Amino acid sequence: MNDAPRPEIYPRYCFHLSPTTNKWCLLHASEVHALDQHAGFEGENFFFYKNLPIKWVRVVGVVVAIDDFFGRRAYTVDDSSGTCIEALITRPTGKEAKGTATEKAQPTTTTTTAAAWVPEKYKDIDVGSVVDVKGQVSVYRGEKQVMVENMVIVPSTAHEVLLWEKRAEFRRTVLDKPWVLSHRDLRRCRKEAERSEEDAARKRRRTEAKDKSIRRQEEEESCGRTAVSSRDKKSARSRATKDDMRELIRGGALEVAGKYSALGL
Repeated sequence: MNDAPRPEIYPRYCFHLSPTTNKWCLLHASEVHALDQHAGFEGENFFFYKNLPIKWVRVVGVVVAIDDFFGRRAYTVDDSSGTCIEALITRPTGKEAKGTATEKAQPTTTTTTAAAWVPEKYKDIDVGSVVDVKGQVSVYRGEKQVMVENMVIVPSTAHEVLLWEKRAEFRRTVLDKPWVLSHRDLRRCRKEAERSEEDAARKRRRTEAKDKSIRRQEEEESCGRTAVSSRDKKSARSRATKDDMRELIRGGALEVAGKYSALGL
């Protein structure tokens, strides 16, 4: 019975000290499937090898199956570790979809339309191709998958052997070594995180104050425009009234003059 204590899972603000953070972790497919998940880290898609946080993985193996589904294609990769893993590419959306649509057109047949959206760089990958897959770990129906960021055909057996050696070295130098932080490191990381939170809060308050000031200024300008418009309307009405009075007076004077002339006065 193994009574060895489980390694401590450090807080999120310590992850930048891990040798696996923001690294392509070269793993066997079986090791990807064995990665653990811990409560509180699902939102960022972090998985763990012992207490090492892992998000990005790299798998080298042969494609043994390709399956097309609505909006995605799954490449089943076998690296002889005893377990296969699916590498998924998804249909581009937005600007990416426009870029794909401008690629070289292909004949519209029942055999090509199913995967016509597949990016050009992946179209040469077929069953039997040895591939180097880089991507983010995800879970679908309880099974680990790799959401492909990049996938290339391994050009030669010598290159594949070199990747095997890199994988073995990564295990020796990173995975097999315990990741332990000192109390000093923990205190420093916590203080840095607290300062970051305070800076973010101050920035948020400044942004809110600036937004309020802008809204208040816009309201004042709007009120000013309304007042000016009201004064302009009153002034226009006043000018119109004065003009009407002048016309009446002028008309009355002419009428009186006409009467006096008719009487011979």
